[in-house]
Amino acid sequence: MRRQVQKAIVIKRVSYGEADRIVTVLLEDNTKRAVIAKGARRIKSKLAAGIEPFSVSELTYSPGKGSIDLLISAKMISFYSGIIKDYDRSAAAYDCIAWIDKHVEDSSEEDYYTVLQATFELFNMPAVTPALASLFFQAKTLSLLGLEPDTSLQQDGSPLPEADSYTFDHAHAAFAPDPKGLITKNDIKLLRLLLTLDARSAARITVEDDSVDRLGELIRRHFALMH
Repeated sequence: MRRQVQKAIVIKRVSYGEADRIVTVLLEDNTKRAVIAKGARRIKSKLAAGIEPFSVSELTYSPGKGSIDLLISAKMISFYSGIIKDYDRSAAAYDCIAWIDKHVEDSSEEDYYTVLQATFELFNMPAVTPALASLFFQAKTLSLLGLEPDTSLQQDGSPLPEADSYTFDHAHAAFAPDPKGLITKNDIKLLRLLLTLDARSAARITVEDDSVDRLGELIRRHFALMH
């Protein structure tokens, strides 16, 4: 069949046979595919450099008859080397690609590719904490799934008033003022920014660790309840 050329992000690699790898990639058209990289584990392999984790590469592959395509060439375009220099950073970034592998279908209309690449940009910045980069990814993917919390309106459609604390209604994805609530106005402001800003703009946000922790817990619970 005709060769295909696309940018791709590696989301999983598995050793196969004596020297090959089976690589799961997220393509720029948001298709998830498995390709076999023949001889990729050999020292002189020309494919090895182009299938590294936390990179963007241009892949040339030939669609196979089954579920696995044949990788013909792999040229690295960008490598986010800062991610692998820190254990906590790389572990958190691996969690993001594992989420993509588990939850994204083989073909998707949502732009997970762009979100994942932007997340890598954040993880690659030493001044950005792994927790904030993870929260950026969580907020963006929640939005892609249509589960985005409303940070401006209450459940009844009226404007969300300013208060010191809030609760969150998962069923309606809406906040409400509550003196006993655990969510602060700064938490909601941070969530609003993460949902709207790109990676470079998000990197300039000044955040409190407590806000990141509270929002991370809220998003994880919201996804578990609604997805």
